[in-house]
Amino acid sequence: MNRPAILLLAVAACACPIPALADEPKEHGFEATVRNRGDRLTIAVERDTATLDVTSPRGIGSATIDRKERDWPKHVVVRLRLRGLESFRVTAGETTLAVEVQSHGNHARLLALWQGREEGPRLTTDSPYWTEVKMLDAEGNPATKIPLTGGYFEITLPRKLLEGNAQSLSLRWIDFLR
Repeated sequence: MNRPAILLLAVAACACPIPALADEPKEHGFEATVRNRGDRLTIAVERDTATLDVTSPRGIGSATIDRKERDWPKHVVVRLRLRGLESFRVTAGETTLAVEVQSHGNHARLLALWQGREEGPRLTTDSPYWTEVKMLDAEGNPATKIPLTGGYFEITLPRKLLEGNAQSLSLRWIDFLR
């Protein structure tokens, strides 16, 4: 059985962009940059799935992932180790998928799509850009309340978002609006 290949891409040490560590191997086909002090992004690649694991102690941050291979992997999963998810945006080319998980009530997941600067209507489950947004505890079991303690939000990026063949993904997140 293959062990997952894990590539530590960036550990921010200042408030400026931090490129991938120079001595890390490039065989996984990605380079990444995080922009906030203390944020960390790791990428694990196993078979046809890349998992982007984001830890952001401040809860507000951004990252850019550049693809060096011809195509994106079949599955790209984003794990956000945050206490809440008031706003998450992932941009590929001119298309942005916006996600929020309400911190009250039943924690409704709201998704919208932007094309350039134009926001479209809220997405429904029949949209090719729709995806499930999982809220998981520290053990990977479904979580039922926000703020999460040691858990994470997991979003598998819709294949349609990656079909535009954009060379990079831009991620932005906010745990709770301040």
